[in-house]
Amino acid sequence: MRTSLNRPINRAMGPALFAVITALFLAEARPAMAQINFITSLGGYGSGNGQFNDPTGIALDADNDVWVVDSGNNRIEEFNPQGVFMRSVGQSGYGNGYLSYPNGIAVDASGDVWVVDDGNRRVEEFSGTGNFLSTFNTVGSGQPTGIAIGGGNTLAQIIHGVSDSARN
Repeated sequence: MRTSLNRPINRAMGPALFAVITALFLAEARPAMAQINFITSLGGYGSGNGQFNDPTGIALDADNDVWVVDSGNNRIEEFNPQGVFMRSVGQSGYGNGYLSYPNGIAVDASGDVWVVDDGNRRVEEFSGTGNFLSTFNTVGSGQPTGIAIGGGNTLAQIIHGVSDSARN
């Protein structure tokens, strides 16, 4: 079965080349931006467990669990490889472990989850079980827009299109 996605916004590749694509589905019909072989879907619109309101980022961990940034609900959600909801991490707010319009995500080799907290202009680190670990403010005065983990667990953040090495 083939399906099309409107405005795919992010993808993640796991160790077994398991591809996941997130997309914003608009209420209005638009020409397809990409063709994929449909495997499964995650969630739907809403604020309950396993639902999304503006998904803006996605990452896979070493176990092929899928982590999705749910920006509109100020949280991230984890699903197992079969698409079953496992946990929600974070909630709306400004203190440690709280999120305000998160928009990027990466998982490091240790299984820790790094989240770009755009509204709070910082990056937060959570354990693979969802516990808050640390936070650091972004470099300069810009808002963070993305994050990536490189070799040796080097963390890079993207601020208004400029990459800054932030932590090693």
